Amino acid sequence: MDTERKKQVVLLARKARKAAEYIAKEEKSPTKLHGLCARASAILFELLREEGFNPFICFGNGHCFLEVDEFLVDITATQFGYSKIFIVHMNDLFSKLKLRDQEAALACNGYWDREPEHAYSSIREAIAHQDKHGWPYEQLISREDFI
Repeated sequence: MDTERKKQVVLLARKARKAAEYIAKEEKSPTKLHGLCARASAILFELLREEGFNPFICFGNGHCFLEVDEFLVDITATQFGYSKIFIVHMNDLFSKLKLRDQEAALACNGYWDREPEHAYSSIREAIAHQDKHGWPYEQLISREDFI
């Protein structure tokens, strides 16, 4: 991803993060966006698609995030002690993790570890994944979040 594309992703990520923070406030959810990873990721996914990106909405171990141009993009990583807009090239992810998360990654059960079949190119597929894996109702992606 070149510098201009990365800037565009950051701007869209900030916009999606603000929308997720608004949802959290309205629903009296934690300000670090715990439990809103899939919903926030879906908002960013849609914004990126509108701008011509081809993101994937991904599910790791109890967590949801995006992959865009070989970059991990997570706007709810604050719940794990990372920045509000956590963007890192997939090849550099391990080196950017805190020790506890490196240990989890080595055991293949980190937040951002995912099977190849758990990366989706549509919201509909992501919702089906959530249904299949029994995600809590309040964490389910909802079209109401896009209004």
